[in-house]
Order: sequence, then C-alpha cells, then structure tokens
Amino acid sequence: MKTQTLLSLASASALVSILNFGFASAFAQGSLTPPGPPGPTMKSLAQIEPRTPISSAPFTITNSGSYYLTTNLIAGSGQNAIIISTNSVTLDLNGFTLSSPGSVPIATGVLINSGLRDITICNGHITSSVTNNGPVFSGTGFGYGIFYLGTSPVNVLVSQVTVSGVWYQGINLGSGKTTMVKNCTVNVAGNYGIVAGTVVDCTALTCFNAAIDAYNVQNCYGTCVGADYGVYAVQSVQNSYGYSSGNVGLYASQTAENCVGSAGGVGAGLNASTALNCVGNGSGGDGIDATIAQGCYGYTGTGAGLAADIAQSCEAYSNSGIVGLDATYLAENCYGETGNGNNIGLLAGTALNCYGYSDDTGTGLSATAALNCYGYSASGTGLVATYGNFCFGTSVSVTTKYNMP
Repeated sequence: MKTQTLLSLASASALVSILNFGFASAFAQGSLTPPGPPGPTMKSLAQIEPRTPISSAPFTITNSGSYYLTTNLIAGSGQNAIIISTNSVTLDLNGFTLSSPGSVPIATGVLINSGLRDITICNGHITSSVTNNGPVFSGTGFGYGIFYLGTSPVNVLVSQVTVSGVWYQGINLGSGKTTMVKNCTVNVAGNYGIVAGTVVDCTALTCFNAAIDAYNVQNCYGTCVGADYGVYAVQSVQNSYGYSSGNVGLYASQTAENCVGSAGGVGAGLNASTALNCVGNGSGGDGIDATIAQGCYGYTGTGAGLAADIAQSCEAYSNSGIVGLDATYLAENCYGETGNGNNIGLLAGTALNCYGYSDDTGTGLSATAALNCYGYSASGTGLVATYGNFCFGTSVSVTTKYNMP
C-alpha cells in the first residue's frame, strides 16, 4: 500500500513538471522589433501592363519592347505618325486609327528604319483621303501606310491592319523572304498594294501597280488598275484571285493552284509554270498561259483560251481568237472551242481523248497525232491530223490512218 502511494505521488509530480514546462514554452516571447519597413503587396502597373502607351503623334520608338495606342492619332502635315528605329518591337494599334491631313501625301503611317529585325505591327487602321478615278489618283493624307527606309527589314509580321487611300504604297516590307503580311486589307494605293515575303488572307484593291507582290501568296484577292499584276508571286499562289486592267491578272513563276486570274488588257488572265485547277479569263490576251495545265478552264476574247505545252483534263474557249485550246506537245482529255472566223477549236502536237469544236469555218481539232479524238466544225473541217487512230469528226482529213475508215 505504501509503495503504491509513493508511486502515485511520483507520477503526479512528474505530470506537474511536464505541464509547467509546456506553459513556460507557450508563453515565451521573441523580439517585437519589425524586420524592416512595410513592402508593397500588389503588382505594379508595369507588371499588369508591361507595355508603353502611345498617346500622341509623331512618336519615335527608340527602345525595344511592346507599345500600344491609347487613342486615335492624327499626324501633322508631312509628318510620319510612328517611326520604329530599333529592333525587337511590337506595335499594337489597339483598334485605333492613324490618320493625316497632309495636303501633299508624302508621309508614312508607320515607318521602319533601315535594316531592322524582329518587328510586329498589328490590329488597327491607317487612313487618308486619296481616291482613284480611272488611272488618276488624287487626294490628301499619307503617301504610305507601312513602309521601310533603305535595307529591307527582317523577321517582320504585319497582321490585322487596314490601309486606305494612300498616294503610293499600302504595306511594303521589301523583297525579303522572312516578312509576312496576314489578314490585312489595302484599299486604294497609287503604287503597290502589299509587298512582302509571304502574303496570306489579304485583300488589296484599286492599286496602280501590283496589288499583291510576294514570294508566296495564299487566300488573297488583288486588283490592279494600271499596267501591272493583280497578284504576282515569285514562287507559288494558292486559292487566290487576281485582276489587272492592263497586264496579267495572276502570275506565278512556279505553281498556281485553285486560282482565278482575269485581265482586261492584252495580258493573260493567268500565267504560271504549272496551273492546277485554275480559271483564266483574258480579254486581248490568252485566258491561261502555262507550261503544264491540269484541270483548268481558259476563256478569251481574241487570244487562245488556254495555251500550254502540256494540257490535261482542261477546257478552253476563244470567242474570236486563233485557237480555243493550244497544247504544243500534248493535250489529254481536253476540250477546245473557238467562235467566229477561220480558227481552230483544239490544236495539239499529240491529242489523246480530246474533242475540238469550231462554230464557224475553222477546224474543230488539229494535231500531228490524234488518238481517240473527235472534231466538229460548223462549215470547215472537223478533224485534221498527220496520224490518226480511232478518230472521227464531221469531216476528217488524216494522212495516215489506223483503225479508221
């Protein structure tokens, strides 16, 4: 019994010691002196909007970074609205408009100094008051929408910008391959409309020189009211339309695919090394000029509806020209027609599975060698060939026949 009592007293004493140690630890105090002055607890304006505002014109960008308009800006007469004079700049027009009252339209909306790189210009409008009346341009405002000095810039993107009524050029980034204009519109330019390495999803209307001039063009629409091109591509054009009142409507030195070209003067409607699934409409020139044409349609008033070295699955019509479809070497699965006069519906070196038609005194189909072909002429010769195999016509003139009566 005494032993149990002594143990209980010892246990109680130990518990009291533990509790006292805990309370002493709980109420211990450190230094009450603040470690330093109070600091900011919110983000700065530069962190929230890390861009530089532009609220007046003229304005020169001298430091790399991002800039944005806060309002519509009007540049003084003869003044460039915004000048970019350093590399690595993004200029957001922020949906606002640059304009100029200049009585002598020589200034530029956005001017890029010589030889710069890594520039982006986007999202806004550049307007002035130049208009077009036939071949004559007149009015006030800017001479250029977006332009550069000296050496062409490198790595430049212009997107979602409209330019209207400029005396000289709408958007010109030079001939470098690393520049792009995308989702932009130019309406009325007294010289070039859009010039860049690549032009995508753009429209350029009523331009005196080439409406769109680039290495590669996609999904574009261009009209030229002078003696130049509606759309001109150093390499290829896809899904685009070009019109010229005095030259070739649409030109591609390599490939034009799913395109339409139209010419109001002596130029061809469409001219390409290879034309795939294209339409060409000529007035005083050929409808389509190509080295190779596949799946194409050409029409003209006075030239050849379609002229190619090789034409496959093509159709062409000439109202009063020399020939409807002219294939120097081969026409395969083609149709050619001509209207008034002593003309030829389809003319080819070799014609395979072709049909030629003449509504007047001309020849329906004429070839050096014709295989499985048919020629019709209203009052001339239906089919003429040096060598003919399984060919027919309203009347046939074949020097050497195979499988023919």
